[in-house]
Amino acid sequence: MAGIAWYLDKPDVLKKMVKLMKSKLDVQLMPDGTQPAELARTRSFHYSYFDLQAISLMAVLAQKEGI
Repeated sequence: MAGIAWYLDKPDVLKKMVKLMKSKLDVQLMPDGTQPAELARTRSFHYSYFDLQAISLMAVLAQKEGI
């Protein structure tokens, strides 16, 4: 959704999504980088990698938008 918001030039939507992700990072991502909820799953590497991809993409879009 963030990529679509960026593509459609909807910075207000993108800013809301970045804010939401930031609020969830403290809960989902521990200071040592582990993701307890994902590590509890049967395919923990897959889910951890998927989360990190989403976080990275959001960071790139936020940087492009100057957030």
